[in-house]
Amino acid sequence: PKINAGVLLYYLYRDFHFGTVERDDTMLFLEIKVSILKGRDLVAKDTNIFGRHTTSDPYIKVHHGPNKLGKTAIIKKTLDPEWKNENFRVAVVPRALDVYRTIECNIFDHDNLSSDDAMGTVFV
Repeated sequence: PKINAGVLLYYLYRDFHFGTVERDDTMLFLEIKVSILKGRDLVAKDTNIFGRHTTSDPYIKVHHGPNKLGKTAIIKKTLDPEWKNENFRVAVVPRALDVYRTIECNIFDHDNLSSDDAMGTVFV
């Protein structure tokens, strides 16, 4: 199934096994592919010289349960970031989807001189 939820697009499909292996000996995996596309109207976390919040340097950390799938590139000085070729994959057993039913995307503002600011979380 294809699901679009603003910043996240992912696909689930079966990993097919080839060869002469008995069915009982085969472990079935599902592969989750996550593609980060873009964000819109994100929260401004960086301030200008007058102290007003005007922009951010967003990036996203992607998790499926306890598994970190990856982290996107940092897009400088924007509230409407667009990522190119930000794809992450993980193979899971079907039972893991019963326990961890969502993909978690934690959005951060990158800061050089202090710790990164949390901007929000999206669950799909």
